[in-house]
Amino acid sequence: MSGNPTSDYPTSGHRDSSPAGGRDDVKHTTDANGNDVYVHYDAAGNVTLVEADTDGDGSIDTAAAKGPDGTVLVAKDLDDDGEADKIVHLNQSGSITQVDTVEDGRVVASTLDRNHDGDPDTVIADSNRDGRADTVGVDSDGDGRLDRFGADTDGDGRLDRFGADTDGDGRLDTRSDASPSYEDSPSYGDDSPSYGDDSPSYGGDAPRDEPGHDYSDNHSIL
Repeated sequence: MSGNPTSDYPTSGHRDSSPAGGRDDVKHTTDANGNDVYVHYDAAGNVTLVEADTDGDGSIDTAAAKGPDGTVLVAKDLDDDGEADKIVHLNQSGSITQVDTVEDGRVVASTLDRNHDGDPDTVIADSNRDGRADTVGVDSDGDGRLDRFGADTDGDGRLDRFGADTDGDGRLDTRSDASPSYEDSPSYGDDSPSYGDDSPSYGGDAPRDEPGHDYSDNHSIL
């Protein structure tokens, strides 16, 4: 997973049915439904960016680009405002490892599969929208429910409040101001997202269907 997921987000540059200026590094094709797809190439002939109009309204709504280490980042506009609302990170095998939620040009939450088992297990969020991650939830036992939580209540970048749902009922059973001793304690670590203004911007209609996965859109943690 990328420690700075905003740094290599795909962006799109074409809005109509033909590449700007007829450049030969951008090829136009269509998908199975006849919708426009633009494939960008570098000087060596490698694909660097793919842009698509997935709903056929004439505007780009999805862009995909290679990230570091052979990963792929897919940006989607889900609310027709011309800005990316969701960034999906895929590893070399095509599995989802991270999904970022973007609001007003900022990443406000990220759901991660940190143990690479195919299921999301960590949610990191900027709950007060100040540009810094401040809450973490972890599924420590792999049952699909967040059960270990941490929060940065004073904005210093360090978790200072902790809680645990020990019986799986969705309610905190223990709370503490001290760092917990359990092995899977919440941690920002090297996989935490970078929150900033580097989200992609492109016009177009939102795709109607998300790729199949179990990543939740509920990022309310504490």
